[in-house]
Amino acid sequence: MALFGLFKKKFPPPPARASVNTVTRFRLVQTKCPTCGALIEMKIYDTVDAAEDGPAFLRLLEARLNSSACSCGRLISAVCPLLVHVPESQRVFFLAPGKMSESDQNAAADQLMHRLLARYHPPPPYLTNLDVVEVDDHEYEAFAEYIRKNQRRPLI
Repeated sequence: MALFGLFKKKFPPPPARASVNTVTRFRLVQTKCPTCGALIEMKIYDTVDAAEDGPAFLRLLEARLNSSACSCGRLISAVCPLLVHVPESQRVFFLAPGKMSESDQNAAADQLMHRLLARYHPPPPYLTNLDVVEVDDHEYEAFAEYIRKNQRRPLI
């Protein structure tokens, strides 16, 4: 219970940026540019549904999701827990940040999967197969590449 509370403190639930029936969710955060110190507003996704939000999924495939450019030219990317649902190929991917402990990664995956599963009554069997990819801060491209290679391959 304390671990889940720690996760909720680190990653508070996003404000109402999606309707009850949508899977794709994001929150707006402000961060400082490490180069010039300017404040930058970023849209941080924690869940993307490829069928529901094609533009967000395309940004993910281009490794531009959860990234923002500062006026000084620096690209800032946030590597945080991210669930990607590709219903067309019946795949679910989870980006597990390497800087998080395994128990925090599991708690994040559980929370995001619970939200996805709640949308389906009954849930399709493929939703029980979560494809986990652990990446470090500067390897967001590796997650995008993994999805590009595997998004069309059904597990079953």
